[in-house]
Amino acid sequence: MKTLILINSGACVVLMTYMGNASSSSAFAIPLFAVKWSLGAFLTGIISILAGLGFSYCYTALHPSVQAKQSMDGWVIPFNTACGAVALLAFLTGVVVLIVFSESNVA
Repeated sequence: MKTLILINSGACVVLMTYMGNASSSSAFAIPLFAVKWSLGAFLTGIISILAGLGFSYCYTALHPSVQAKQSMDGWVIPFNTACGAVALLAFLTGVVVLIVFSESNVA
């Protein structure tokens, strides 16, 4: 979970740094719609992981005798697995969009 939030947030930082500094002097260009889709995908991954972490925190914070915790017993691992899969797919989607739509600036 920590790794997935790190790679998605790192991808956001790298993409924003590219937009701010390297886009004018780079040998390739990325259209604005591709940047928006990629940032959206990376943010979706971050939100997915935060949802999984929040669910795990609530589960851990509850006392074992509470009925809500007992009903959550079978859902913690599948929910976290689904959140992790969504975050990984979001990262891969963002990277693929950037690669597919990048254009060469070399004439």
